[in-house]
Amino acid sequence: MTAPTYATLTTSLTVGGTGQPAKGIGRSRQILTAELDIAAAVAAGLTTGQSVKLVNIPALTKVVIHEVRNLTTLVGTSFAVGDSTDEALYVAADSTTTSGHAATITSAGKEPGTRYTSADFITVKLTVPTSGTLGVFYELIDLTRDQIAVVP
Repeated sequence: MTAPTYATLTTSLTVGGTGQPAKGIGRSRQILTAELDIAAAVAAGLTTGQSVKLVNIPALTKVVIHEVRNLTTLVGTSFAVGDSTDEALYVAADSTTTSGHAATITSAGKEPGTRYTSADFITVKLTVPTSGTLGVFYELIDLTRDQIAVVP
């Protein structure tokens, strides 16, 4: 598999979204939303076949993707959602453009999720991007408390 090509955007691209931290037993969990305005990304320099680094994943984090949804009608694009190693890890190529459409999440995105020992990104690869808004609803689970300290 070839490595993703990331867009070098000529202006700052603001990725909107909200998050609500949740507390679990022994873990810090965050349920978040990230929105990608495709027209703004194209205006900032995104071209055909490039990926956008949508979410930073800290080291020692587990990622669960709850939903990937077309928040508005997508024009001229199909997409995949993944990470820096596999650009279709969470959603394989989806070309449904209808507003409200929820993409099929792969098994890697569902519980129990994917564990990252080093920092990474949730990426969105767009084929022939034009316009529309894509929403990614995900959970980051802090695994730093799961590490076992070895005492000499």
